[in-house]
Amino acid sequence: MTLTDEQYHDLDFTYHTLSWNIIQGRLEGDDTKRPDLPNFRDYFDSKQTVPYEALVEHMKQANKLLMVVLGKQRDGKYTLTCWDIDTKDENIRRLFLHYYPSSLWQETRDGYHFFFGIQGDPDEVRRYFESKDLLGKQYSITDDIKVEVYTANRAIAFIGERYGKLQGNLEFLKKEDFCDAKVAFIHALYLYAYLKDYYKPDYRDKIVFRLSGILAKKRIPKHIGLNIIDGLASIFNDEERKSRLKVTEDSYKDYADGKPLNTKLEEVIPKDVAKKIYEYFDYRPTANGNNNNNNNNNNNKKKKHVLIIIDRKDTDALYNYSVFTAIMNQSMQEAKSLPVHIINDNIQFYALATTYKRISHTLKYNIIKIKRSKTNNKIFKQIDYIIIFGSNDYVNSVIKRIKKNKDTNIITGNGKEVAIRLLLAIDISSEYIIPLLNEYEIIRLKPLPAC
Repeated sequence: MTLTDEQYHDLDFTYHTLSWNIIQGRLEGDDTKRPDLPNFRDYFDSKQTVPYEALVEHMKQANKLLMVVLGKQRDGKYTLTCWDIDTKDENIRRLFLHYYPSSLWQETRDGYHFFFGIQGDPDEVRRYFESKDLLGKQYSITDDIKVEVYTANRAIAFIGERYGKLQGNLEFLKKEDFCDAKVAFIHALYLYAYLKDYYKPDYRDKIVFRLSGILAKKRIPKHIGLNIIDGLASIFNDEERKSRLKVTEDSYKDYADGKPLNTKLEEVIPKDVAKKIYEYFDYRPTANGNNNNNNNNNNNKKKKHVLIIIDRKDTDALYNYSVFTAIMNQSMQEAKSLPVHIINDNIQFYALATTYKRISHTLKYNIIKIKRSKTNNKIFKQIDYIIIFGSNDYVNSVIKRIKKNKDTNIITGNGKEVAIRLLLAIDISSEYIIPLLNEYEIIRLKPLPAC
């Protein structure tokens, strides 16, 4: 085939204006698309490119396609990503566009392609998506609904007999916004498939009440949880969207405050459907409780036992301890959303007798006293972490004494670093930690969990 005027326009626009990294492709059989050049990997991130004239010549042959290699584009200024939506269900398209802006798109034989540019240095963007395991993902929601998202190392066919003209304008997103939208969209898509026959006026409030409790207990960040519920309300044409969001806000607040939440969906939808939702979220329902149902951190897991040691003569040590307590007690603005009951349920604090009074009066959690002369006793042996506030010499001297009796994890640093390290140690969701990280260096801290 030769290129039509419409296809010439799309090739010229994407190659010259958007600097897309376009390569030759071929159609094999009924539906297999493959790069039609040797060493396809050499074209990742535009390390090699194909001249415009070679692309035009390639399309003069039968069963040929043009494909764009996702990732860094030819000008080196941005990253190109693509969602491949393999369904013509208009509700799925509407749901997708609830989470992503209308961007450059085209119709395919089975659905749609949506292309997005990602702002920022492409090498940094690639590392970010690699850390989120988001170079490429495929989701089979049902037999009729399949979606795929790719950010690199993938060629997407877009010019050929089965591909419609490109429409709209390429939208550019921040990498974090792209990732958050992906998480919310996929959760909402599964829930739409499960609930489309049951999200009705007589039941939707009860469904959202229980479902929002599950989202909170699974520690899905609140802004994503709200976005999930908002998307469902939108796709189901729920005229009480604001009410659904208020219920969700309340569920997250109640969970953070340790109040009971009813998450038994089988009370309002068929048991087999409720079971699918539980299995999807890897969740164990509770009728009236506040267990967190997190695989990494649940009530069946042994508490972390944490001993706090302070050099009482060091003013810097005392200051850093005061910052630590301000965060853990939620008296610092950036820590207002910390879930106190999760900390209480997962940490048992200890203090040496010499500093017990100071610590027990300033840290609002339960503190157990340990006598220094008995640091080799049974209680001391179950300590998981030891926090030390003091100078380097003081820290080293304490560690030297401790090592005689116990091999344990030591947490040091300034007050903010110590608090963050401790929260990460008990797998507190990144939603609660990110406000603390906005202002503080975390180069030496453990990376946040992926979305």
